[in-house]
Amino acid sequence: MGAATNVADGSRLTPEQMREVAQYLRSPGSGVDATSSFEDFVSHNMATNPPKLPAGVDYIAYAGTDSSGQSNFKNAKAYSVSKGGGAAIIGDSPWGNFIEDPAHNADLQVMGDKLERYMSKEGIAPLRQDYKGALRDVMWNAGSEPFMSNAIQSGRPVVGFVENATANRGFTNFELTTALKSPETVFNGYPMSAVTGDPVAFASKSATEFHQVENDLAKAATSNSGRTVSVSDIRANMDMAGGYDAVNKTMFGQPLHEFNQLNLDQMSAASKAWSAQEAARMAKASPTEPAEHARSPVMEHRAPRGPPGAENIHPSQVDAAAHARTLSMWKPAPQERSGRALQQKGWAMQAPPRLFTTASKRTVTRPTCCMQAT
Repeated sequence: MGAATNVADGSRLTPEQMREVAQYLRSPGSGVDATSSFEDFVSHNMATNPPKLPAGVDYIAYAGTDSSGQSNFKNAKAYSVSKGGGAAIIGDSPWGNFIEDPAHNADLQVMGDKLERYMSKEGIAPLRQDYKGALRDVMWNAGSEPFMSNAIQSGRPVVGFVENATANRGFTNFELTTALKSPETVFNGYPMSAVTGDPVAFASKSATEFHQVENDLAKAATSNSGRTVSVSDIRANMDMAGGYDAVNKTMFGQPLHEFNQLNLDQMSAASKAWSAQEAARMAKASPTEPAEHARSPVMEHRAPRGPPGAENIHPSQVDAAAHARTLSMWKPAPQERSGRALQQKGWAMQAPPRLFTTASKRTVTRPTCCMQAT
């Protein structure tokens, strides 16, 4: 359990102790009443409040802090604001809103009190002894994998504010490993089939590159437009996530060094023309398929450019062994994950996820109470 400890000597929990806590959360009586489990509570409520965004809203991943020390959560939220609600984080999904809704505090308090009694009996304690917060963090982690799965199913590229992301955390354990199973999925301009070496380091580097391109475009547009152009302006006027090809260093089909010669209006026009052309191509290719279900043309265009496939990426780096995964399933609390700007949009339903799998894959997600702070 990361930073969860044995009360007697302050030592960390063993993998076996962690499995026992996970089993407790699956067991009847750990839920809101004597017959239900905490797992039941999560599964039932996620089924009706899925970690899924409306059609047309892009998915944003985030983890850690950037090189300037700025929270990547804040960076992700700033990106969402710049896109006018056209991109969102997990906290903006129905699942994120459910977790943060005070209406559920009473249920969480009941289950938190039960968890405290169980852990006290076992002689163990979470970080800061925040039992209710621990359960919330389990819920955040439980939504991470389906959130990325829904991002993949949307067919749109994913933007990740994951500079300096570290291994064995929520993004790397759930979202990144899920994305790696979809070679055509585009993340910060790279198809996942192009990932080489350490996937965590690759994702971090891709984030640094993506945001450097944004900054370069803003500077170029400022010089070419005769007025100040901010990164927010670039985001508001361009679908860079859809048009940036990090492998071939192009933007909307043009080499980056040529695209940087345009002013903001020309950049915006190029973005709109690209989007229209690709939408028309996709409509011709799949005339009966609803637009929101069509795969991204950018993904299809880029898919063959990387190595043969994600299945060839160092398996030991993509899916850790049982011991490592057991130790890594408990995640620090996301700071300010909630976001209700998209609450009034048409949220889609999805089937409840399979939670708390076997120790060889994933036991139970890691709450803040049990993990060292970043």
